[in-house]
Order: sequence, then C-alpha cells, then structure tokens
Amino acid sequence: MQIEEILGLTGQDQIREGIIRPSDQANGWMISIEFKDGSQIPLTDDHDHPRIYHDLDQATQLLQELQVKPVKIIESF
Repeated sequence: MQIEEILGLTGQDQIREGIIRPSDQANGWMISIEFKDGSQIPLTDDHDHPRIYHDLDQATQLLQELQVKPVKIIESF
C-alpha cells in the first residue's frame, strides 16, 4: 500500500491503527496499516517493496501527517 492510498482510506474510516515495527529485511522500521477487519498491509514504495525508515520519529511523523491514529510501536528486546 502506498502513501496516496492511505490518504484515501483515512477519510473513509477504514483504518484501525498504524503499526511501526522493526524490519526483518533491513536495519530500520517498517510501517503497516491495520484495517477494522484486522487485516494488515505494509506501506510500500513504487516497486511494491516495504518502505524502511531508519528513524522511528520519521515513521511516527508520517503516520501523524496521514492522520492515522492511534499509532502502535512494537519493539522486541
């Protein structure tokens, strides 16, 4: 799912929350969108690869700018 698609869905009240978690594929954070039905879709780039953010604050700020609330951060220690 790309950023433009999220913008369209926030106004339709279909999104339950944004989820930020460590990426399995790269050193950074991955964003997923969880819908009201419980399904989750990662935020992707133009090539359908998951977008990786190397700064947790940037990932959080993007979800806030897209008006995705609440935002859950999952960290494994």
